Amino acid sequence: MEKLILHQVEFISFAMGKPLTDYPDDFLRKGHAGLNITDIQFDEIVNILEKILINFQVENKDITSIKDAIERKRHLIVMVDKLEKTEEQKIDKDMELYLKMKLVN
Repeated sequence: MEKLILHQVEFISFAMGKPLTDYPDDFLRKGHAGLNITDIQFDEIVNILEKILINFQVENKDITSIKDAIERKRHLIVMVDKLEKTEEQKIDKDMELYLKMKLVN
């Protein structure tokens, strides 16, 4: 649960333009590949997040921005097929290069 909470905090920061980390699409897709996350599950997480944001009195326009950013990533999270080994290896290599670059900056 702690990992999921941290993941959501980072993604909300990203959605609001203040990223702790970036979320290149391939990395996001790889992280959800083969998990068989359904639209219903995705929607439930968005609904829970919205309730939390409302509870913390986040402005409606910001909630809408966050939900829009999350919705744009739906195709990278919901029912993503398991990746071929070669594609997974390529993304792993890209991630490694990306992280090295981020550590230098």
